Amino acid sequence: MQKIYICIVLFSTVLFSAENKTVESQPQILFEHKKLQNKQEYRELLLKFNTAVLYLEQEKYTHAIQLLKQSAKILKVPSYLNIGIAYYKLKSNNNAYLYFKKIYDFKELQFKDKFSYFSAAYYLYKITNNKEYINEITKVSKKAKRLTEHEKLLVVDTLILQKNYEKALKMAVEIKNISQLKIAILCIKLRYYNKAKYYLEKAMENAQGDTAKNEVLWFELYRNIKANDIVNLRENILKIDERKRIFHTNKKLELELYFNKERFTAKEYFDKITNPSFDLKLDFVYYFAPFIFEDYDVININETDGFIIKNKDSIHELNMMIEYNSKFLEVIKQDPIKRVQTLQKMIDEKYDTKAYEYYNLGLCYAQIYDYNNAYKYFKKAYSLDHGNKLYSIMTLLTTKKFNVNEDKVFLEFLEKNILSNNGTYEYFGKYLYKIFLNTSLKIDKNKLSIKQEKSIFFRALYFIENINKDGIMKNSPLLVEYNKDPLVHLFNLVAREEKENDYLYISRIQDDIPKIYNDSFLQGSLIITDYYIDIVRALGVFNRTDFNIPNNKAPSYLRTKAIIHLYDGKPKETIKLIEYLQKEYKLQSIDSFYFLIAALFSSHQKELAYAILTEIEFLYKDKDAKFLSGIRMIQDMKLNSAPQYFRDKLKGKLIDIRLNKLDNFLEDL
Repeated sequence: MQKIYICIVLFSTVLFSAENKTVESQPQILFEHKKLQNKQEYRELLLKFNTAVLYLEQEKYTHAIQLLKQSAKILKVPSYLNIGIAYYKLKSNNNAYLYFKKIYDFKELQFKDKFSYFSAAYYLYKITNNKEYINEITKVSKKAKRLTEHEKLLVVDTLILQKNYEKALKMAVEIKNISQLKIAILCIKLRYYNKAKYYLEKAMENAQGDTAKNEVLWFELYRNIKANDIVNLRENILKIDERKRIFHTNKKLELELYFNKERFTAKEYFDKITNPSFDLKLDFVYYFAPFIFEDYDVININETDGFIIKNKDSIHELNMMIEYNSKFLEVIKQDPIKRVQTLQKMIDEKYDTKAYEYYNLGLCYAQIYDYNNAYKYFKKAYSLDHGNKLYSIMTLLTTKKFNVNEDKVFLEFLEKNILSNNGTYEYFGKYLYKIFLNTSLKIDKNKLSIKQEKSIFFRALYFIENINKDGIMKNSPLLVEYNKDPLVHLFNLVAREEKENDYLYISRIQDDIPKIYNDSFLQGSLIITDYYIDIVRALGVFNRTDFNIPNNKAPSYLRTKAIIHLYDGKPKETIKLIEYLQKEYKLQSIDSFYFLIAALFSSHQKELAYAILTEIEFLYKDKDAKFLSGIRMIQDMKLNSAPQYFRDKLKGKLIDIRLNKLDNFLEDL
């Protein structure tokens, strides 16, 4: 339903007194008769004007035009305005344009009758799409000392057309008789979800009729989706289900998934890089965690005496280990995506794989975000060697990355193993447990060897443990001692210096972050590339950054190119690159699927995108995929089963939810 601005003029006329008994001369009588005739004609035209207004409200636009053309003799501006509106509603835009332009060209109205002037400009924009007209409204309104409620409402609607939602909201809350739903939608647009909830409650109190109530319910649901308010979202679904027979708002305002390159604001990106989430910190762990090149238990190394017990089996195991290490040191230099493929082939060709080989492969999978395979091989490593606490803790922590349908008894045994005394990497196992699962755990630092204490892994764990509390500080031991590491170098670039205010801090890192000659950030470890991209997005310099490395065919860089093509509006190029990586390198990481899904939505291949979502929901137990599949269930009104899809908040940064035709609805409200 489109809004309509009708100019209503209320008049009262005072007739001559019948008690006037003054005897007039003949000329005077003729004069009075003429005056009475004029008054009578005036009253008739007023009546026609007000009747025309009623016709407009009844959508009898042709009848209204006929009467308004007559009333224009005495009420030119309001009659012309309403004639223009009537023609506009009849979709006779040429005629509407003529009448609105006559009013708009009468510039004195911006002082005498702002409502008519603003209305004419508003409709001229709707007809011509020429921003000159709505810019005129905002320009005049800025100069005005005072605006009426109706004039303010027109300015609000103009600001909405200009997508200036912040100013529109600021003025809207000052207007007494304004749609509370309109204010709520503005709050949703601006991500003021708590305010939106308040105004939606008021809108529901004022809603008259089933259609109005259904619209408010639908926007309450949308607000809860955008705010990740799972509890209220589930309640909303049940309320809509109760009204399912009379609920049709989903057909007018369809819920749809799409790739939103602005899903997070610059501030949200900045918070993400300086105050990392559980998931991001775990990705840091996968990056810094050590590869393991020996198996003390298998080859019977006596750590106390410092020699290998001399038997044939131990010598054979040592030879195998040396051979593996020799190959592994070469493989580790490869591109991370290629490295996984090579290591997987090495293991597939062996009959007797060792625990540390499984662990190293699991760690490589984790570094390319393939958590399904990472968990598989961490668990195999743990099954072969319960004594290595890194195998135990990596297995347990990786279950937190996705919904592993694992036996509770096994997980409880795993925790007991981590917390038990003795075993290799005991301190690291317990320290990781403390950081991610139980911050109150007390750890015996005597279990930390001198070599371990000096390692980059220990420094990284200390950094990860304190980052949310202290922020990224330049005096952190990790940043001081290991600045040559590319990820640590990025930490140093965004680290805050002592007594540095916000303005100087942001200005400095905007200048310091490399936007060219940044090849080391665009290929190699995926966490480095992703962290770098998040930094340039947080600083607002993404579009000024050079992501091109000529003639580079490394798979990790091809992945980077796929991301950049997606943000540059070239989804078909993204699809080609991701499908190539999946086919050539067997890349099955969760994020690669989401890049593909985002590109498919952007290239209008919606059904294929949904099919892949369903696939990763079932194969990888992905929580985001389940959430997004639930959105489709709601849109299709499959409400009985929909609530079970919303148990976890949506975390992903690519796929977002919107209401189709929301802008049109808001503009017409």
